[in-house]
Amino acid sequence: MVREKGWEPYGLEINPKALEHARKVSGLTVDAKLLHEVNYPEGHFQIISLWGVLEHTANPDEILEQVHPLLDP
Repeated sequence: MVREKGWEPYGLEINPKALEHARKVSGLTVDAKLLHEVNYPEGHFQIISLWGVLEHTANPDEILEQVHPLLDP
């Protein structure tokens, strides 16, 4: 659906089964890394989704502070 809009979906996933599903079944580009393990430039993304992420973190504010600069103004 997002590819039809001209966007290239990309993701991070550390659960091996979810990673395999995303790659093979959905055909998505997904790395087996956490956000602090990658180095994206500021403003790199137009949309960032955190489905199934924030509720599993001890400090969701910290994650949001890391994500915010990655969004294209």
